[in-house]
Amino acid sequence: METPVANGSGPAYPALAVLGVLNNGTNPDLVTNYTANPLLPMTPEIFSHDADGNMTKDGLWTNVWNSENRLVKTESLSTVPEAARARQEWAYLPDGRWIERIVSTWSGGGYVPAYTNRYLWDGQVLLAVLDHNNGLVLSFMRGLDMSGTLQGAGGVGGVLAVTTHNSPLSTHFTCYDGNGNVMALASAADSSVTAEYDYDELAPVWWTPGAGGRVEV
Repeated sequence: METPVANGSGPAYPALAVLGVLNNGTNPDLVTNYTANPLLPMTPEIFSHDADGNMTKDGLWTNVWNSENRLVKTESLSTVPEAARARQEWAYLPDGRWIERIVSTWSGGGYVPAYTNRYLWDGQVLLAVLDHNNGLVLSFMRGLDMSGTLQGAGGVGGVLAVTTHNSPLSTHFTCYDGNGNVMALASAADSSVTAEYDYDELAPVWWTPGAGGRVEV
């Protein structure tokens, strides 16, 4: 079913309700509903770029790049509905690795930091993600990568397990394809599949069993 959206004069953030019904034989039908708010740019969408070809503006975001052509800030246009506005800022090590990411949301007429990620590295491989207090958010158990050494292939295929340190703490073993891409995570507690990944030519696509979602990352 198509739903008309009025985005001819600016970005739109409509609330869409989806109702799902599954026939359950002689028992009552199984019914679930889900409400989502897709953020849509104004149509037609206009793009702007700097002299290096970096996109500085589209129909939803303004982007700021540093002299190394690394994205340091992206922020919602002022025409984006307030409920959908966001800002992300990044800081880098000299070789281009992330060292910090700050995510802010719109509140009370301005942006307020919602959470901060800091990144802990061993050479070229990521060991952990920390919060703004340097507390653990994610940690990675690593072994030999595709080269048969710890970092000869940049760590590809070398993550053995991922631990989330929020409540409750949980550890998930990694499953790979022949190219060293993570294809799934399995719970260390009961071996259930906790996430599955697929890849197209541009980006990985992930979904969590039972969540009904599919997101490109």
